Amino acid sequence: MRTDWRFNRQITPADLAACLPPDLFLEVSVSTEQTLNICDSFTWLIWQAGYLLVQIEGGELQLWHERDQPVARSTPGKGVRFWWQLPTGELAEKLKKLIDMRAFLPKFGLRLTTSLLNLRNPDEKIVSRIRLFRIAPLAGSALSLATFLPLRGYTEDYQGCMAGFAALESETVPPLTLRQLVIEAGLKMETPSSKAEFQLQSLELAEPAILRMAQLLLQTARQYEPGLVADIDTEFVHQYRVNIRKTRSLISLFRKTLSPRRYQQLKAELKTLGSRTNQLRDLDVFLLEKDIYHQMLPPHLRPGLGPVFCRISRRRAAALKQVVSALEHPDYEAQIEQIRLELEGDAEFVTRQASTPLKQLVCHKGLRLYRKICRAGQAITDETPDAEIHSLRISAKKLRYLLELFGELFPKPKVKELISHLKKIQDNLGRFNDYAVQAKFLLELGHGRVAAAQSASLNGISAVLYHQQQEERDQVFARIAAFSSPQVSEKFEELLTMESKEDTEA
Repeated sequence: MRTDWRFNRQITPADLAACLPPDLFLEVSVSTEQTLNICDSFTWLIWQAGYLLVQIEGGELQLWHERDQPVARSTPGKGVRFWWQLPTGELAEKLKKLIDMRAFLPKFGLRLTTSLLNLRNPDEKIVSRIRLFRIAPLAGSALSLATFLPLRGYTEDYQGCMAGFAALESETVPPLTLRQLVIEAGLKMETPSSKAEFQLQSLELAEPAILRMAQLLLQTARQYEPGLVADIDTEFVHQYRVNIRKTRSLISLFRKTLSPRRYQQLKAELKTLGSRTNQLRDLDVFLLEKDIYHQMLPPHLRPGLGPVFCRISRRRAAALKQVVSALEHPDYEAQIEQIRLELEGDAEFVTRQASTPLKQLVCHKGLRLYRKICRAGQAITDETPDAEIHSLRISAKKLRYLLELFGELFPKPKVKELISHLKKIQDNLGRFNDYAVQAKFLLELGHGRVAAAQSASLNGISAVLYHQQQEERDQVFARIAAFSSPQVSEKFEELLTMESKEDTEA
């Protein structure tokens, strides 16, 4: 019989008392008032997982489950925004699983007054309890809500109260958990989409579809710019780059749907956008893997790591400053505007592929890419130069992007399965490339006058990276064999060569 109400005006305990039957009276048991800040990641990962991270009066952090139970708490130091900056304990462990490398920041604030009230009969027995809430969002108007909880055996008294309270002009609401109170306070959770939704149609013509997709990918990339500039966490740089890379890959894969002039213009501009953050992302990766590098080395080679990472941090700060300066410069907006005008321009239909039905073209290109990867992979030997293996990695990445970007055109389970096969070889080739890039960077870091301890640490890591790269190279053969096996090949061929009945009949 619990009832939760939202009132159409602000209500006080005195307003409730005035509506009671004459044989009942109201007493205030306890009243508290506090400022709450709801914290979460950029994409509301904590909220979406069914939790609520609340900072009370700028002090203690509490993690609440949606069932309205605090499951962990901790009091962080000033400026803390990552789980690893919290005191060791349950809250840090839970946030690690919920948001990983993302920062948690204040997203919504409110002032919450909670009054616990008792309703007593003439015998002074409690017949019902009331929680009266007054919510004042830090930006917005205050409102009143209440939860009425009857006690067993006093149903008649409770119903009499409800009849009286009905005169207060209210409406019932879902149970007033802390999560629901935040919703009632006006939280509007706008979750930035990590993946653009294109609403693709199998038979739509290729050129306008590719231009529309590129527009949406660029818009998705740009939503990460403010967080990149504010340096909230490294994921902003990563997601910005991923969406720029997908845009470049899309334009490259379907270049023959565009006029030569439009393709060259977009290719040049997008390359500039992508390369601008290369150094920043490389340095981020090094810093994120700091603990891994520490574990790579035996204790006697670790003393130089501290100074090495101090140098990397300084380089990262300088790289960030350059990127921020570029993004805030008027030339950047002019460049984005130039790209936008190209993408929003009318389809020119100057090539045969421009007017080819989209799904037909996607199937053709996807199958060619798959066969190309299989041929190149099967040709790899112990003498194959690293550059050719890096080239194979790029082809695998293009095929992955194609499946992800055009997944709407195919049965989702089948696309997901093929991506999982592709991911195995892509991860293998990606690690192989990463070790090579990292080794090259460390070699450059060791040039010049370097302290002996730093030199020892750098040489030690380089040796480990070389060994790991060779291990990954050895695994390429097995990964390629699995990826080009008859079982996997049949699934790629089936997905990318067979048109649906609907496509054929249309």
